[in-house]
Parts: sequence; structure tokens; C-alpha cells
Amino acid sequence: FSYINASLSQKKKFDIIFAGRLMAHKNVKLLLQLVDRMRKRFPYLRCLIIGNGPEEECLRSFVVEKNLESTVTIMDFADEKKYISFLKQSKIFISLSVREGFGLAVLEAMACGLPAIVADHPENASQELVENGITGYVCLLNLDILEEKVSFLLENTELITQMQKQARARAFYYRWDTITEKLIRFYYTFL
Repeated sequence: FSYINASLSQKKKFDIIFAGRLMAHKNVKLLLQLVDRMRKRFPYLRCLIIGNGPEEECLRSFVVEKNLESTVTIMDFADEKKYISFLKQSKIFISLSVREGFGLAVLEAMACGLPAIVADHPENASQELVENGITGYVCLLNLDILEEKVSFLLENTELITQMQKQARARAFYYRWDTITEKLIRFYYTFL
């Protein structure tokens, strides 16, 4: 948390951010479809995609095809300081991945105070990090549902502020020193 706390709070430049490998199971194209749909309602919507991978060219082509260049920025992974800065410049973290072993990017975003919207899928362990309706939303991969949740957050600054505080508190639970202390206590129960 020290590297996150050391990074200053930033003015919010992005409404939505995603960070991760650009692979089919991450469903980044679905996120871009969501952004394309939402920009009619939110003409100044801004989305940042951080990552690289086999889907990158397809995603870049979709951005051009849908004329999303002024709405969506796709960039390669950044160093840790820049990455944290980008998170702090964003309002909502969205990961629609159907296969996550833990969801470190979700946890990092929550530690920066971002509510997270993640996929409701049996192979997505990151959904265990999100308290539905408190630190974000766990959603089916349905554009109508996703649009409803993202719109609701973007239109309710009081709710988003409340979720930001809750997300940060939830992420604090996963600090190394907290986990180590719990593990030690657990081991002592067997002595």
C-alpha cells in the first residue's frame, strides 16, 4: 500500500479503466461494445485500456471501425508509478474476464479507491474480491446489465464516492502484513 499511498490523488480523466492481458477470455471487446453503446448517453465518456496481447489488433480495429478514437485509449503496460497514477485518474475499474486465478489488477484498482465491476462467472476468482453493491458489482456478461450498472455509478457521484471508500477498505484486508498475521494465527490453532 505504500506505493499506492505515495502516488498523489489525480483529477479524474477516465470514466472506465481496464488493465490486463488482451486475450479473448478477458472480454475486452465486450467492454468496447459497452463503451460504444454508452457514449450516446455519455458523449464525453473516456475509457483507458492498459495491456497487450493477441487481441490487441482486433481491439484497435474495433475502435477505428466504431469511431471510438476520441473515447478509447489503448496503451501498453506502464511502469508501476504510471499505472497507479492512471488508476487514480479513473472512476471505475472494469474486468469482464471469465478466467482469473485471483484478480490482482482488481485488487490494485480497489486499493486506489476504484469500485470494480467484474464478471459473474464460476472460473473468475476476482468476483470474490468485490462485495456486490458495496465495493462494485458482480455482473453477468450482458450489455444491458453492464450498461445499467456503469450508468448508475457515473450518474451517482455520492454512491461512487461511498464505493470508493469501501473498495479501499476491502483492499486493505488483503495487505501482506494482514494476511501474514491471519496465517500465523491460523497455524497457532494447530499447536
